[in-house]
Amino acid sequence: MTRIRLRRLRLSDAPALAAYRSRPEVARYQSWSDFSLAEAEALTAHEFGVEGEWSQLAVVRDNDLLIGDVGIHFEGERAEIGFTFAPEFQRHGYATEAVRAVIDLLRKRGMREVIGIVDARNVSAIALLRRLGFILQRTETAEFKGAPCEEHVFALTLRSPSAAL
Repeated sequence: MTRIRLRRLRLSDAPALAAYRSRPEVARYQSWSDFSLAEAEALTAHEFGVEGEWSQLAVVRDNDLLIGDVGIHFEGERAEIGFTFAPEFQRHGYATEAVRAVIDLLRKRGMREVIGIVDARNVSAIALLRRLGFILQRTETAEFKGAPCEEHVFALTLRSPSAAL
C-alpha cells in the first residue's frame, strides 16, 4: 500500500513548498539557503520533462498534503534526481517511497541510468540511495556554499545500453 503519490506541482503548493524549503535544516545540503514564495511559484510553472532542465514533482499524501518534492534533471537516457522533504515527514519512509516511484517512472520513460549527487555529510540521503540499490561511483571535491566539501556520485542502472529498442 502506498501512502504517497506523485503529481505535478501546482500554484496552490507554493506556500507549503516555500515554507519547508526555507527552513535551515532542509536547506543545509541543498543549493539554496533561503527559498522565497516567488521562487516556489516559479517552480510550479516549469514544464515537466524538458531536456537539460530540472523538473519537480510534488510528493503528496492521500489528503493532497504536500510533504516534499523530487527533482529530476533529464539528460538523454540519463536522469539526475534530488529530493527535499518537510522535516516532519522525514525518517518515515516517504522519501524512499517517492524516489522508488520516480525510478519506476524513469524506467517507463526508457531511461538507462539514474544518478544522485549527495554531500558526503548527508548520511540520510546516502542511506536512502543505497537502500534503493544505488552504487557509489566516485567521490569528488567540491565547493558548497563557499566551503570545501566532498560529494558522492551514486548511480543506478535501469537498463543496459544493449536493451535499447
